[in-house]
Amino acid sequence: MDFTISVLGDLSFYQPQLVDAYDSTDGSYDFSHNFEAVQPYLDASDFVMANFNSVSLGDRAAYSVTIKSNTPESIFNDLNNAGIDALMTATRISLVRDG
Repeated sequence: MDFTISVLGDLSFYQPQLVDAYDSTDGSYDFSHNFEAVQPYLDASDFVMANFNSVSLGDRAAYSVTIKSNTPESIFNDLNNAGIDALMTATRISLVRDG
């Protein structure tokens, strides 16, 4: 029985992605289209793991892409829907964010 594992490098989110994902009509964020190009690779794997190079503090802190990164919580649904099964979160970003 074959079992395919894929591991993705840093999932980092930059200002153009935040602006692009933002829906001003309801204040939500949708990052799902960011994964369209790699979707066939994700679909071909039985288990996908990625390094989440950010934190998600919700609206307790401004959304930011600086060293004190804060990505909207909706990213987790979009990552899950893309087929990412597990996230590694032990990054320097998580250490410098004082929430």
